[in-house]
Amino acid sequence: MLIDRRSAIGLALSSVVLGAAGDAALARTRRRLAIDGNLVPPIEGLGPLSAEAVGIVRASGLTVARVNVDGDGTAASSAEAIEVILAASGANAGLLGHVRTLSDIEACRRDGRLGLVFGFEEAGQFEGDAAAIPRYAAQGVRIMQLSYNQGSPFGSGVLSPVATGLTASGRQAVEGMNASGVTIDLSHSDDRTTTDVLALTKAPAAITHAGCAAITPHPRNKSDAVLRAVARGGGRWASTISLPRRPAQTA
Repeated sequence: MLIDRRSAIGLALSSVVLGAAGDAALARTRRRLAIDGNLVPPIEGLGPLSAEAVGIVRASGLTVARVNVDGDGTAASSAEAIEVILAASGANAGLLGHVRTLSDIEACRRDGRLGLVFGFEEAGQFEGDAAAIPRYAAQGVRIMQLSYNQGSPFGSGVLSPVATGLTASGRQAVEGMNASGVTIDLSHSDDRTTTDVLALTKAPAAITHAGCAAITPHPRNKSDAVLRAVARGGGRWASTISLPRRPAQTA
């Protein structure tokens, strides 16, 4: 079972809202490119999805969703997660598709399927070795992070006690991700690692799920300087976190 309670509630609510909006609104949603940067799909096992899960996917109106396949951050659990999602996609070929290329996204939009982009949030499955990156890329993992809140052998995260920035291994990882056609996700990297990545990467990086620190100060939210730097590099920022707004300042 790869869906947690919070994600199930969110997907169910989106189904209710879209259902209330009517078929016309859903059709408009499907005509445009709708991408979720961090979603746990309602995949229940290796076989066909239940009627309820099929309804949730269809009602979402999404074209593409990034789905994490890192398991618990070990090489073994990542391999298992990839195997499960691939098997589920194959068993639900009329509903789900594995996205490896831009043409796969267009095909999913044309066919009305939900395209799944494999991503990593953890970095433990690399076991500190950037040479593992091409292997995972060959399995279809198209989005990878260098750290997940805490530091990794590649760099520091938003909760690291010391901002180390990219390590020597981290610089090799950036080069390996660039060479393998992998998008570098900076959502959980701290400002220093993010800055180091943007100075080194030859391809646009992304922040797939974070908030704006100017609105709500939080370790996971990003400063205006970081957001502008990502944009200058041709990257994108997607806010998928809803946090309480900062109270209005009084004179």
